[in-house]
Parts: sequence; structure tokens; C-alpha cells
Amino acid sequence: TLDAFPLDVIFNGHVLSVNPAETVINGVIYYEAIILLDEPAEGDPLYEQYKQIKSGMTANLDILSAQAMGVLTIPPQALHYEGVETFVFVPGQAEGNGREKRIVKTGLEGEDLIEILSGLEEGQEIVLYEK
Repeated sequence: TLDAFPLDVIFNGHVLSVNPAETVINGVIYYEAIILLDEPAEGDPLYEQYKQIKSGMTANLDILSAQAMGVLTIPPQALHYEGVETFVFVPGQAEGNGREKRIVKTGLEGEDLIEILSGLEEGQEIVLYEK
């Protein structure tokens, strides 16, 4: 998004370069980057806004650094850590608390989901919260 446009006007592009030196403003670290925006086709709803973009405008970026499609994911709050082990709890007959520890191997991590490479099967129930 560009600060000069409403938040629902979203452009796509590619990172050409990132300045390795950070800029700190109010305790937040920023990096200057050069982005090549994808030009919308004439007739696309973004076309008119795209023509108004000027060099040096401030933009807010979500940068996709990796992507996996069709993979098993779970919310990060389901994961537990003990030493080098990463595990989840699954409902089970474990003595006392009705849950079993299941060691998992994780892959890509996003804001809301973490990829599970091994240790769980699709459709398997996991314990997210306990009272």
C-alpha cells in the first residue's frame, strides 16, 4: 500500500534492492527498499491510481519470502518446546490428563500458521488450550 492512497488500494511488485543500513524512527527499525511495481493492465481498477504514483512515495510492504501450498499447518499456540524438541498435544489416553505428547517437525512459519512437516496427519485433532 502507498500512504497516498486508501488502504484498500493494494499494488503488487518485486523488491529490487534493500539498503542494508536501517533507519530508526521512534524506536522502530525501517529499511529503505527499491520496489518495481507490476503495472496493471489498462481497464484494471488499479490502472488510474498506478498512473498517479511518483518516485519516492512512501509505501508499506508485506514481503513474501517463501510460500508453500497444500501443506499441513497449525496455529503457533499449539506448539510446545522442551530442549530441542518441538511437540504438540493430541487427545489420548495418557495417564492423568487425557492427552499425549506428539513430536513434530516444523517448516515455514507465518504470522498465523506454522507448517508441519512430520508428526501429524491431516484431520488429526490437537490440543490448543486447556482449562
